[in-house]
Amino acid sequence: MVLQANRTATRNLNRSQLDAAFVDAHRRTWAILADLTPAQMQVPCNPGINPPLWEYAHIAWFTEHWILRDPQRDAQGRFAPTRPSLLADADRWFDSGRVAHDDRWHLDLPSLPQIIDYVGAVLEHVRAKLATAGVSEQLGTKTRDLAMFNLAIDSKLRACDLTKLRVRDVCLGSRVVPRATVMQQKTQRPVRILPGNRKSEGVSPAVLIQVSTLSRVCSVISN
Repeated sequence: MVLQANRTATRNLNRSQLDAAFVDAHRRTWAILADLTPAQMQVPCNPGINPPLWEYAHIAWFTEHWILRDPQRDAQGRFAPTRPSLLADADRWFDSGRVAHDDRWHLDLPSLPQIIDYVGAVLEHVRAKLATAGVSEQLGTKTRDLAMFNLAIDSKLRACDLTKLRVRDVCLGSRVVPRATVMQQKTQRPVRILPGNRKSEGVSPAVLIQVSTLSRVCSVISN
C-alpha cells in the first residue's frame, strides 16, 4: 500500500487502511537503510540532515511519544509524556527538542539490533492500540490530537515547529488568518503556511470538526 500525498484521503482512512499505512511506512523506511554498511551510516555532520540511524530511531520515538505515551502540557508549555518509553533512555537520545542537531553525531546510541527491536516494538504497540481503540477514544476524547494531526498534514511543518505553534501565530483575534509565516528552528528560514484556506471537511459529527483545522486548534492549544 502506497499513500499518495492527498490530505483529504489521508484524513479519511479507515482503521484497516491506517494499519496498513503504518506497516507500509515501517517497511519503506527500513528499506532505505537496510543495505547500508556501518561505514555508510557514519555520514559527516551536515545542517540539512540527521545521522541515518538517529533519524530512524527518532521516527519511532516521535510516534511512540504522541500515540503511546499520552503527552500532556507541563508548566513550561512542553508536551511531556506521562508514560515511560519502551526503550530506556530514549528521551535522552531521540528527543529533538532536547538534543541539539550537531550533538546527534556524538551520542552513545544503542546498537543497530536494539534500535530495530525498538522500532518494531513501537509499531506493534501502535497497531495493537489501533485495533482495540473505540470510536470515542479515537475521536471524541482526542480532539486535540486530531486537530494537531490535521494541522501537521495541512502545514507540512517539521514536528519541532508544529508543536511550538501558538494561537497568536495563526490567528487574528478569533479569526484564522489565510496565510501565516513560521520561522523554522532547524534552518532558521521562514516558511509560509496556509492555515485558513482549506474548506471545512466534516470528520465526525461527534466532535463537530466542521471548521478549519486551526479554528479547532484555537480551542485546544493555550496561548
